[in-house]
Amino acid sequence: KAVRFVANQMLKASKKIVPVDKGTLRRSGKVELASAEGGEVTFRIDYGGPGSGAEAYAVAVHEHMSSASPPSWHGKKIKWTKPGTGPKFLEKVVFKDKRKYRRDLKDVLDLEGLAKAAKRG
Repeated sequence: KAVRFVANQMLKASKKIVPVDKGTLRRSGKVELASAEGGEVTFRIDYGGPGSGAEAYAVAVHEHMSSASPPSWHGKKIKWTKPGTGPKFLEKVVFKDKRKYRRDLKDVLDLEGLAKAAKRG
């Protein structure tokens, strides 16, 4: 539960900076159980998963500029529809607030801290 809680916090924060045109990419964001073995649980935060309609777009936007970017994007400055959104929308959240997520995970694991972690957002 603790790891899922923190993964969902990361997803929620990343959705605030995901570029939005029609909303397909933002709606495709989800947290999934990646593995659960030997007492170790791993969750994956995913945008553009299978069937979302945003598979290639998610990679192109997140990794912009890269080989995944459409040829029409090369050599052009992309104007994202909302200021503050753009590439690396998941990485930015994780690296910017990693101390907060570690603290949230510790609080939730301490069993007394779920309410404290939820209040911090």
